[in-house]
Amino acid sequence: MSTHTIVLMRHGPAEEREAWAGKPDSERPLTPEGEKRVRKIARAMDRLGLEIARIWSSSYERALETAKLVREHGAYDVPLEVSSVLTPEQDPGAALDKLLPEDAEGCSLWVGHEPNLSLVIERVAFRGRASGSFSLRKGGLCCLEVVKEKGRVSGELRWLLTPKLLVRIGDA
Repeated sequence: MSTHTIVLMRHGPAEEREAWAGKPDSERPLTPEGEKRVRKIARAMDRLGLEIARIWSSSYERALETAKLVREHGAYDVPLEVSSVLTPEQDPGAALDKLLPEDAEGCSLWVGHEPNLSLVIERVAFRGRASGSFSLRKGGLCCLEVVKEKGRVSGELRWLLTPKLLVRIGDA
């Protein structure tokens, strides 16, 4: 049995779907304001003392940009890996199966999308019983303490921070 900390982050504000019509959604980037917000959130993460050992990101452009900005502006000199299990079409259980080995240690940051991230939270912290009771806002963070043993995952919600609060901390 091992305990692992996962910090889930929804990508920053991206170009509107309507303005991006006719182009692949997977290529929709952050807006300039979204990039600015993510830089502030990364500084807040650093100020809060988050010790990230690895960053996982969805392959979608907006998530990957978010992960790269966090890595750079949060001063995290750690591996950044892309995984298709964090894309919007995937079952949230796939991320827990693939990105959380039973011998996992330390803290990893997972940058992805809604509703998948909230479904991971529900599966871990509420054993799947919350059924859509909340959603992670763009740039929001959620920390889970996770135990994986014999393929079974359980855990608890440690904290949830809104983007608005994180931007204020990043501006301080």
